Amino acid sequence: MEGDGIGPEIVASTLKVLMAAEQRVGKKSFEFVSLPIGLKAYEMYGSTFPVISGSELYACDGAILGPVSTHLYDPKENMPNPSAIIRTKYRLYANIRPIRSTPRSKFKGVDLVIVREGTEGMYADRNMFNGSGEMMPNEDTVLSFRKVSREASRKIAEVALEIANDREKYITIVHKANVLRNGCGLFFRRSTKCC
Repeated sequence: MEGDGIGPEIVASTLKVLMAAEQRVGKKSFEFVSLPIGLKAYEMYGSTFPVISGSELYACDGAILGPVSTHLYDPKENMPNPSAIIRTKYRLYANIRPIRSTPRSKFKGVDLVIVREGTEGMYADRNMFNGSGEMMPNEDTVLSFRKVSREASRKIAEVALEIANDREKYITIVHKANVLRNGCGLFFRRSTKCC
């Protein structure tokens, strides 16, 4: 799923890496299927996430999703955020970002993994059963609701703890419980032994 903007370039580079890995191993491991999403899909199918893409994606073992230009989408015009749909439908809550310094890196010895919850928080398009989680009481003001559930907080903490345990490393939990008391406190008050 190429997406918008620089998405096609990123996806093409990713495919090159995967094909090079196949050649190195000497075994065909991947079969790629192109699925339309984003602005091109909207032009062709009238939706930024057409039904055909959702159906085909369900049959795949994995997905490569390029960036999407959601700032150009109008949800009233059948232009939902494909990333939000995929994350919520397939329960892809763990956004895992490994970071390591390379020999040419400015900072030496960096070896960390950031684990971030990807279906809740300030993602307004994922926070409500029906609607986006944003409202405008007047033309100069936007209110955005964030969602924090005990279930999602516990699941993301478990993923982070598993990764830290496998790597035999420490875990650092970053939060704003000092000012976002209810949302952060929901998890931390009852799970001190995990921290």
